Amino acid sequence: MGDTARTEERSTLLSGLNNEQTTAVSTTDGPVLIVAGPGSGKTRVLTTRIAYLIQEHNVAPWHVLALTFTNKAAREMRERVERLVGERASWITMGTFHSFSARILRTYGGEIGIDSRFVIYDDGDQMSVVKQAMNGLDINIKQFSPRAVLSGISGAKSHNLSPQAYSRSVETYWEEIVARIYPIYQDTLTRRRALDFDDLLFAALRLVRESEHARTKLRDRHRYILVDEYQDTNHIQYLIVNALSEEHRNLCVVGDPDQSIYGWRAADIRNILTFKDDYPEAVEVHLEENYRSTPQILTAAETVIRANTQRIDRTLRTSRPKGEQLIVRECSDEAVEAQFIVQEINRLQRQHNYTGNDFAVLYRTNAQSRPIEEAFIRGGVPYQLIGGTRFYERREIKEVVALLRLISNPDDSGAFQRVMDAFPIGQGIGTKSLSALEDWASRRRTGLEAALAALDAPDGPQVAGRGRTLLISAAAVLADLRLAANDITLSELFDRALRDTGFLSLFESGDPEMMDRWDNVLQLRSTIEQYDALPHEEALPTFLEEVALVSDADTLEADEEKVTLITLH
Repeated sequence: MGDTARTEERSTLLSGLNNEQTTAVSTTDGPVLIVAGPGSGKTRVLTTRIAYLIQEHNVAPWHVLALTFTNKAAREMRERVERLVGERASWITMGTFHSFSARILRTYGGEIGIDSRFVIYDDGDQMSVVKQAMNGLDINIKQFSPRAVLSGISGAKSHNLSPQAYSRSVETYWEEIVARIYPIYQDTLTRRRALDFDDLLFAALRLVRESEHARTKLRDRHRYILVDEYQDTNHIQYLIVNALSEEHRNLCVVGDPDQSIYGWRAADIRNILTFKDDYPEAVEVHLEENYRSTPQILTAAETVIRANTQRIDRTLRTSRPKGEQLIVRECSDEAVEAQFIVQEINRLQRQHNYTGNDFAVLYRTNAQSRPIEEAFIRGGVPYQLIGGTRFYERREIKEVVALLRLISNPDDSGAFQRVMDAFPIGQGIGTKSLSALEDWASRRRTGLEAALAALDAPDGPQVAGRGRTLLISAAAVLADLRLAANDITLSELFDRALRDTGFLSLFESGDPEMMDRWDNVLQLRSTIEQYDALPHEEALPTFLEEVALVSDADTLEADEEKVTLITLH
C-alpha cells in the first residue's frame, strides 16, 4: 500500500476523534491505561483501536484479544469492528472473561486434567451441590444459609484459594463451616465433570501457570490484549491478564474507578489504581470529553464522586448546551413513588413523543420492583424486567437443557436427577435409587456413567430390583441419544430426545398452562436451529456453553415500546 493511500486510510479511521481519543487509538505498542469517563466514547475508542492495529500496523486479527463483561457488549464491539475492517473481524478473539476461559479450557484443559466435555453449572446447580454437601456433613441448612456458604466458596475462588489453602486461612467459626463444605463441593463438581463460573477463571489461571505448552501457545496467539471495564476485574481476572501479557506487554485496559460498583462480587478497584505499578512504562490517557450528558448532570456527578479518595483524578467536560436542572422528588411511600414514575413517563411521552425504550427505572434491589411493576400494569405501561425470571430459568427450559447437558456429559448427575424427576423416562425411579448411585460414585471417587454401568455388578450400587431395571432402561435411552448426537443436527437431536424420553407426552392434554410451557420449548428449538450449521460434534457443546454464560444484560431487548426496569448492579 502506498504512502498516500495509507495516510488517507489513517485519516478515515481517526476522523472525528478528539485529541485524547486519537492518542488512545494510535498508541499501539506497550501498555496503555485509558481512564474513560462516562459518555466519553470509550467503545468507539476500543473498536477503532482494534481496527487501527489491523489496518495501520498489519497486526493479524487472530493476534488480538478483546475481553468484555457481557456477551451483549462483545457482540456490539464485534459489529462495530466489522464495519471498520470487514470479514477480518471474524478472526479476532472477542468475548467475556468467562467465555474466553471456557474456550481455552476446551482446547487445553486436558493438560491440567480437565475433560473437554465439562459442563458449566449455574446458580441452581451449585446450590443443589452445596445443600447435598451440607446434608452429608449434618450441617443444618436453617442455621447456616446455603446461599451464604456458596458465596463464601465463590469468594475463596475469586482470591485464588483452593479448598486446602482456604482451610489454612480460616479465622472464624463461619469460615470453618465453609472450609468443611468447600472440598466436598469441589470434589462433587470434579466427579460430575462440571465447572462453576468461578472455576472457569480459577482453572484458566491454573492452565496458564502450570502448562508451559498452553501458556506459550496462548501468549503467541494473543499478542495484543484489550480489556474493557477494567475497574470491575477481580483478582483472578487480573492475574490471567497479567500472565497472558507478560511476554509482549501490549496490554490496553479501559476503565474508570469512579464507576466501580461490583465490589460485592469480588471486583478489586486496586487493579486499575495500581496498573502503573505493574506497568511503569504505561502511557496513561484520560478521556474527559462527555458527549452524553448536560453540564448540570456532570457537575452533580463530580460533586458526589469527589468525596471518594480511591480514584484517579480527572475532570469531565462537555460542549453540550445547558440542560434542565436535576429533580429530586420525595414521596411518602413506595406506592406513591411508583405512581409518580408512571405519571412522569406519561407526561414526557405526551410532550416529547418519546417511546418506552427512552426510559429506564433503576432501583437498589430486585425486591423494589414489585410496587413499580404493579403501577405499570395498572397504568398500562409496557416494561421489561431485567433480573427477574429469565427465559433460561423457566422450569421447562431448565428441564430440556438438563437433558441436553446429560447427553453431552454422562457424568452430570445433577442433570440426571432433574431428568429423572421431570421426564417420563424416570417415572418410578425414587430418590433412594438416585442416592444409591451418588453414594456409590462418591465412595469410589468416580462419576455417574461408571455407577450406571456397574448396576448389574455384584459390588455395584445397591439399588432395588425394579429401580435397577428402570435405571438400566433410562441409561440405554440416553446412550442411544449420545451416539445419535454424532450423526444428526442439533435440532434433530432435540426432537428425538424429547420423543424418546417421553417429554412430548406431557403436553398432549391441551391444558392451557402446559401449552404456554410448550410455546417456550418451541422458542428454545428455534434458537437451537441456529447451531445446525456447526459440525455435529461441536453444536451441542457450543450451545450449552453459550446458554450457561448468558447474563441478565444479554437478555435486554431493543424494544421501543418497553420501559426497562433494572437494578443499579
